[in-house]
Amino acid sequence: MSYHIHPLDATIDLPRLVELVNIVNPEPISEETFRARQEQSIPGQVRYTVVAIDEEGVIGGFVSVVRHPWMAPGQFYEASSCACSAAVHLSQHDTMVTGSSNTRSCRASL
Repeated sequence: MSYHIHPLDATIDLPRLVELVNIVNPEPISEETFRARQEQSIPGQVRYTVVAIDEEGVIGGFVSVVRHPWMAPGQFYEASSCACSAAVHLSQHDTMVTGSSNTRSCRASL
């Protein structure tokens, strides 16, 4: 099955993202809480979220890459939830991030 990577459209994608997060989270999260976390911004923070959409238009996973201003240069973290295995190419940063169902720290040239 093929997946296409698209930037997050919070107006239509959040219900499915919350559904995916709740598959792996031990404590369910509401759509309102998820939206607030996505909109929460710290001055100097960079956040980029994309979704993986299958051939039928169903979101099979997503990945958010976040860099906080206090992190060491070139360091960021990735948080994702996937019903698929998706690789995301962040062309603006020339960085490759592989989707998984966890959160981890990564090093890259940002």
